[in-house]
Amino acid sequence: MPLLSPPKENYLRLKVVLLLASLLAMVWSSVILNHYSSENSEFENMRRQGGALALLFANQASTTFQSVDHALIQVRKSVIIN
Repeated sequence: MPLLSPPKENYLRLKVVLLLASLLAMVWSSVILNHYSSENSEFENMRRQGGALALLFANQASTTFQSVDHALIQVRKSVIIN
């Protein structure tokens, strides 16, 4: 049994190793691409929700100030009458 394998077996082994390495690289690149794509999607979703919450807060604050203003006007009227 020879210590060195024939060149044909080495060439075939090299082809298999290169094929497996390229498949592994493709899998990892797709995982990384999927990760960044999902991360960007989540950031966009957070921005959208943040804008909606800001509008909701502004509307709630406006309604609260209008209610307080109306109550103060009623108090003023009742104080002026008495």
